[in-house]
Amino acid sequence: MGAPGSRSGVEYYVAGHWTEFPDHSEVPVALVREAVKEFLRSPRNIPTCIKWKPFEIPGEGVEGDPWGSHSNR
Repeated sequence: MGAPGSRSGVEYYVAGHWTEFPDHSEVPVALVREAVKEFLRSPRNIPTCIKWKPFEIPGEGVEGDPWGSHSNR
């Protein structure tokens, strides 16, 4: 198993489909909990307790903020 974030070839079953995630993308559960708490305190901002990384969407190139988290709402 190893430390969180140490696995490559990570797949989870999400919404009825197997979904691949970038290598080394897992984080400890305690950090996920802290991120959720932080998000609920300020829902217009992404949590800062996690180091966010850009990722590539196949066929679309590198996307630094795929959910538009930094756009003006």
